[in-house]
Amino acid sequence: MKNGRRTSLQRKLVHISMVTSIMALMLSSAAFIITDYINFRRNMETDLISLATVVGSNSQAALLFDDHQAARETLAALAAVPNIVTGAVLDRDGEIFARFSRSDAPAPMAISAGEELTGGSVFRNGHLIVAQPITLQTDPLGWVHLTADLQGLKAHLWAYGLICTLILICTSAVAFLFSTRLQRRISAPVLELVDTMRAVSVSRDYSLRHKDWRDDEIGTLINGFNAMLDQLQERDRELRLTQFAMDHTSDAAFYLDEGGKIFYVNHAACQTLGYAPFELLQMTMAEIDPSISTEHTRSDREEKEGQGGELATTEHRTKLGTYVPVEVTANHLRFEARQYTCIFARDISDKQRMAERLQQAEKMETLGNLAAGVAHDLNNILSGLVSYPELLQLEMTADDPLRSPLATIQKSGQKAADIVQDLLT
Repeated sequence: MKNGRRTSLQRKLVHISMVTSIMALMLSSAAFIITDYINFRRNMETDLISLATVVGSNSQAALLFDDHQAARETLAALAAVPNIVTGAVLDRDGEIFARFSRSDAPAPMAISAGEELTGGSVFRNGHLIVAQPITLQTDPLGWVHLTADLQGLKAHLWAYGLICTLILICTSAVAFLFSTRLQRRISAPVLELVDTMRAVSVSRDYSLRHKDWRDDEIGTLINGFNAMLDQLQERDRELRLTQFAMDHTSDAAFYLDEGGKIFYVNHAACQTLGYAPFELLQMTMAEIDPSISTEHTRSDREEKEGQGGELATTEHRTKLGTYVPVEVTANHLRFEARQYTCIFARDISDKQRMAERLQQAEKMETLGNLAAGVAHDLNNILSGLVSYPELLQLEMTADDPLRSPLATIQKSGQKAADIVQDLLT
């Protein structure tokens, strides 16, 4: 069975045609041989009965006149017939009146009483035995008993069998040549289709087509194969588009099986974590995200399945041991009786840095407002220290001993006002 499966279509067609032809020839030869065997026996039986009738007619006078010598001479003519083994003329009492036998032949073979009384023929022990009554008008005179061998029949059958065998061999050779040539009309397009299928399987190029157009069943097979390639090409294009989009998205993508093992990652995941694709495909998500575990994933998957995306903020560990803050969206799905998890992780390092800067800016703004308020209040306090000494100096004489202290107070107030202005700025 295994060898039959490995046999090519070309050889199978040749084998089928050869076996069919040989079986048909053998059955025809057997039918011809059997038919010839039956006809030969029937003709042999008819000829021997006719010969017995002739011998009986020629032996009537010998039986009437009790002339044994005449009967023996009549039987001696049987020597000219090659297949006659023995011959005998019996009187009406069944006693041998005259007999003929070849020198190497056995004694006359007996025939049953019923057959002797009624006449007829029988094949027995490789011989044909014929018994015919000898009558004169309606009066019985005796019997003629002839025995013939079947060597002629055997020789005829051997010759006929040899001829049929030679014909079988010659016709088988001719059938082999014709089947070898004619099978190419059937096997050639099928083998070409197989070559096209093998090329598509090896190269994964679904744009290849088989261009042998036919109107028979093979043409239907080729058209179906080309239509299947059209569908595969369209699906392959869609898959490649999806793959291209996934590989060029800025978010890291991880596809997990039921055990949490990663079986797909995109380029962004490799770039963010610093791993090669084959390294990530040998890891579980728990090795990247310490906040989750395989048990937790399995226990929560069925509960969260079909509830939409699960949003969380966590950290992913890189190959260098550092941590990257990410915002994770996890979707738990069931496909073909299996559970999967699709995780999309977005690097939020820049987002956190911007938040820190915004927070720092808000702090500086608050501090600025506080400084402006303080400066405003100090300006109100220092305005008296700057303006009133100047007014007092206008009413003093040049040699007034208080002029110098007031000038010092005014100068100090002006310095304080300058410092408040710098603080405000």
